[in-house]
Amino acid sequence: MDLFEGNNKKFQLITKNSLATACRRFISRYLVGWRYDTDYYWDKDLSIYLTRNEFWLNEYFKEEEILYKEIDLLKNEEIKVGQCYELYELLGGDVEDEIKNVCLSKDKENESDDTKKEKKSGKKERKIGKRHMF
Repeated sequence: MDLFEGNNKKFQLITKNSLATACRRFISRYLVGWRYDTDYYWDKDLSIYLTRNEFWLNEYFKEEEILYKEIDLLKNEEIKVGQCYELYELLGGDVEDEIKNVCLSKDKENESDDTKKEKKSGKKERKIGKRHMF
């Protein structure tokens, strides 16, 4: 989508990452599982649902007019609810994936530290809940 970059850039406030996050939040809160209280029609414009405050950072609402104008620009793209996941993938996901990768790499570091401790002491540490037993 060249709406975010280059000569056709139309968004000042919404970034690829923030739109991807909004899509992920919409999917996880309203499209996953079975909800009886609200119907989401796959052929409706996604932009209608992206006007919810819960999908955007609070700082975006300092410039609320710009935010809603940019959401209206998404209407011109005719992106449907059924295309939300594809849009999320097209945008490259969001920051939470990067955070997960950082957490995973820290876990691997901690795991290798535990292995080093075992080699030094000659004893294998067995973890039970929050207590450690040797």
